[in-house]
Amino acid sequence: MKVLRIVYVVSIFLISKSLSSKCTTIRTGNDVFTDCHGRGFRNVPRNIPNDTTYLDLSDNKLPVILNFSFSGLKNVSSLKLSSSQISVIESKAFSGLVKLTSLDLHNNSLGIHSLPDHVFDSSSVLRILDLSQNYFRQYPEKVLEKLSNLERLSINGINNQIFGNGFRSLRKLIYLNFDPCIITRIDNNTFDAFKNTQLKELILECKVTYVEVGALSPLQSLESLDISMNLHVRVSNLLELLNGLIDRNITSINFRHNFRTSAATDVLLASQFSMLGAVCVKEVDLTRNQISVIQAGGIHLMKHKQCLEKLILKENEISGERTILLEMVQLISLRWLDISNQAMILVKTKVRKNKYYGRRLDITGTKYSSGRLTYYFQLPHNLQYLDISYIGVKGTGLSNINLTNADKLDNMNLAGNKFKHCLGHFYGLPHLQTINISDFNCSDLDLNMISFMPNLKTLISRRTHLNVGLQNDVNGDFLKQLLGLKHIDFSDNGFVTFNQNMFISQYRSLISLDLSKNKFSKFPIHISKFSTLMKLNLVQNQIALLQKSDMKQLENYQRENNIKFELLLNDNHFVCNCDSIDFVKWLQETKVTLDKNRNYSCVYIDNSLKTTVYAYKHLEFIESKCLSKIWLTITIILVVVFLFIFTASVIAYKYRITLHFWYLHIRRRYRHYTALEGDSKEYKYNAFVAYCNEDEEWVCGPLVNYLEKTNGLALCLHDRDFAAGKLIMDNIIDAIFESKKVVLVISYEFLKSSWCEFELDMARMKMFQDNRDMLVVVLLDKLSILQMPISLQRIWNKVTCLEVDETICTNQNDNFEHLFWKRLYEAVVM
Repeated sequence: MKVLRIVYVVSIFLISKSLSSKCTTIRTGNDVFTDCHGRGFRNVPRNIPNDTTYLDLSDNKLPVILNFSFSGLKNVSSLKLSSSQISVIESKAFSGLVKLTSLDLHNNSLGIHSLPDHVFDSSSVLRILDLSQNYFRQYPEKVLEKLSNLERLSINGINNQIFGNGFRSLRKLIYLNFDPCIITRIDNNTFDAFKNTQLKELILECKVTYVEVGALSPLQSLESLDISMNLHVRVSNLLELLNGLIDRNITSINFRHNFRTSAATDVLLASQFSMLGAVCVKEVDLTRNQISVIQAGGIHLMKHKQCLEKLILKENEISGERTILLEMVQLISLRWLDISNQAMILVKTKVRKNKYYGRRLDITGTKYSSGRLTYYFQLPHNLQYLDISYIGVKGTGLSNINLTNADKLDNMNLAGNKFKHCLGHFYGLPHLQTINISDFNCSDLDLNMISFMPNLKTLISRRTHLNVGLQNDVNGDFLKQLLGLKHIDFSDNGFVTFNQNMFISQYRSLISLDLSKNKFSKFPIHISKFSTLMKLNLVQNQIALLQKSDMKQLENYQRENNIKFELLLNDNHFVCNCDSIDFVKWLQETKVTLDKNRNYSCVYIDNSLKTTVYAYKHLEFIESKCLSKIWLTITIILVVVFLFIFTASVIAYKYRITLHFWYLHIRRRYRHYTALEGDSKEYKYNAFVAYCNEDEEWVCGPLVNYLEKTNGLALCLHDRDFAAGKLIMDNIIDAIFESKKVVLVISYEFLKSSWCEFELDMARMKMFQDNRDMLVVVLLDKLSILQMPISLQRIWNKVTCLEVDETICTNQNDNFEHLFWKRLYEAVVM
């Protein structure tokens, strides 16, 4: 057995010696970094440089760390052995590492028997030890007893195991993290072993289901508490732990992501929320705890409310009493407030005088400015960052928002609130430097919405439909007052083009402009007008190539302003063909900084997908192909001309009636030497009556008697009013143009008459030209819509139709009591 062991050691030594060449060593001043991670070592290599100070052996296959594996490496201060499948460490494995201060053994297969009692005897100066993500079922107390200088410890959190003498010896311990942690109970005596330690930071991402209020009392030096990811306990219960820290000075308390396994919500009573102020804490994080209600009065009850500087309430479901927002003005030191991503919209509450916060705030809005509702919000006086993005505001338009006490607010995030329009203003933000209004619906936009922010430096407005809202902003009014604006993000707004004066007020201030994910097919701005722009993002647009003028502007701009200009062009619709030869050359030869190593996808001359670098290398081939296409182009042009003439002939035949109408219309215009009148003209006739000769008796009898004699209207009848010696078609056109309405008296005989059909077609075209309801159809015979001319069927729903019954047809006694006559009169005079 002894011989076999010697052979094993020798073979391992030889293998390690051959593999050690895979390590890389970097020397920086007095530090020597030797990187051996992920090299497949099965044992510690032997020829590591003796002056190594940082050694990384992680991600190898080292099941056993043999004695004296690191002999000769007395200068190593940091050793990483994580994720190396270690299950056994011999007692003298770290012998010789006299300067070792940091040891990382996380994510191995270590258990209580993997660490001999004296394994760290030679590492008396060890300050950082990571034993997390191993297989411990008991804490290695005897090993920890020797580490009196240990300051930071990460280790598995074991359920139903007490912290014994090993932890009592860690008097200099300031950081303790349990990973993974399956501790379910935190009792009043859980942390007794740490009473005499200097523990400042405690991380308990466990499976806690039960806590006792005095559990943290032994931790006299605690400054940072993280009790997150405890999925089975409500944060309202965890807040009780702060009873053990009353009147302490705490830097941060983190209660993120608790109570996630139930569909229920959590309600924080005023007494529970006030526990955050029983401690003098600077930062509190209550992210994603399914909080639905925070009872009013909690902030007022806080003893140390003046200590709180940062409060995070995001990703909850706060929809109950929102007067808690009014009370926040009492947090006089608050600098950071995040209430974003609420699952439900905050409900409205009426303004009322409150003994805690007075009557300054008007959340429901009772004042009006320029006819628009104004909301007043009073902020904590020292607030610098406010995030109220994605809080579920829907179905309402943006009203005027007036923020008071906002003199120090410099960053405000309002993104994701689905206002149905942007017709409000923001007031009271004299020092705001950054605003995010992404995901608003600014199709309807008040151009003064953000005008009252004189110190704004960054504007983020993604997915806000500005392509519609700014389409009439020809003078650049939306950004006109923002003379100091440096960064603009207008990405994903559907822009196709810009008004020329869009950025006229930012020519001397703008540094970066993000226009990505829009629909630009051409270079969208006049770069020569800017003087400070350093970055333009045009990623994911529809640009096929840059024109010579654009490329020249870019070159001149960078040279004349001595600016290292960066242009981002990836993921456009580039082409590498005859039209883009100059552009392909420019991409590779320009001094302008481009993204993606100037190598963009493009549609090649043969319609295959290539890259611009490939096209640049094959420019001669492209040019030869382009030359051969000249004659092909000429041939195509001739064919196109022929097809155009043929198509025009077909269209002319198809629309001969329309063309005939316009011919007569224009002829009439120049014949009379008068301009065409609009709808406001005085008509000569109330109506032109189109009828066939067979229906003359009824038209010239009852119809004329009723409309002209009884009601005094002026009718145009072809038998009576057409001018003698003039062409019939000219008479018809004149009658239609000089009549307010056209009455079509349709019968079987009417449908057989070609002149009646002509009158119908001309009247229909006049109706389309004037875009008004001018046709009145009188049916003398029982006709279905299918018996009508096709031209009339197409507009049937746009004409007034009256049917004549037998009584009316035979009416010769001037009896006009029938409803038909009243409807006819109304249809003509309307």
